Amino acid sequence: MILGILFGVFGKDYAQHLQPFGEVFLNMIKMVVVPLILFSILNGITNVSDASTFGRLGTRAFLIYMFTTAFAVTIGLTFANIFEPGLGLTIDLTNPTEHQQNKSLKDLFVNIIPSNPIKAMADGRTLQIVVFAFFTGFALILIGDKGREVKNLITSCTHLVFKMIQLVIQLTPYGVFAIMSWVVADYGIEVMLHLGNFILVVLGALFIQYILFGVMLLVIARVNPLPFYSKMLTTQALALATSSSKATLPTAISELRNKVGVSKGSASFILPLGAAVNMDATAIYLGICAVFFAQ
Repeated sequence: MILGILFGVFGKDYAQHLQPFGEVFLNMIKMVVVPLILFSILNGITNVSDASTFGRLGTRAFLIYMFTTAFAVTIGLTFANIFEPGLGLTIDLTNPTEHQQNKSLKDLFVNIIPSNPIKAMADGRTLQIVVFAFFTGFALILIGDKGREVKNLITSCTHLVFKMIQLVIQLTPYGVFAIMSWVVADYGIEVMLHLGNFILVVLGALFIQYILFGVMLLVIARVNPLPFYSKMLTTQALALATSSSKATLPTAISELRNKVGVSKGSASFILPLGAAVNMDATAIYLGICAVFFAQ
């Protein structure tokens, strides 16, 4: 990242030619997101032994995810209003954009169910993909041994997608270098310096959320957060490098099972679900962005 910024400053004419490489890297990440969400959730659900276990784990996970997401949004809005990262920065936002009409709660509820699952995947509608994966996985649990071949196929597809993620991750240093060089060359270092305040505010909010997770580990799971964090260092480093919880799924599941001692069924079910619907860092970021652009 630092090398990319320096190259964007001192090699501006050449750095702008790196834009296609940065866009290719981003497209590769987007390419594997939909199959990752679908097969990781399906694989997690099919690892659950019965419908009652599925309901128990799902209910607990849903309640915890609701709480942490609400807290994340609150933290983001609070930090943005206290530290005001958008003051003193002017960005041209006059380009015409299409504004979608506000949807009612009824419309949002109805649209959760995809009328065409294939179209939902093509459009990248994450919530609809999650609902379809849950419905399919629950049906597989109910049919038992009759769906053994389908379960084996899902397991193989999951391993395939995880390998694809690992291949994309190996390109991360080059992709980040290309993106940072192109952005700095295009917008100038002055904008990047102003955005430094925004970055610090986001990092501060993320740190508070990180502490919240430690408190939840201590209170709810009765686990000392320090040894837990130390056992999950590889996953955390990977998340920091890729800025994607989905990209860390294979490593996170492996570390939880082998280092922390979480069962295969729980790890394979809870983690893919959380990566798809419980994006606390994104909630913090979007909350700060909303106030940032308003300022």
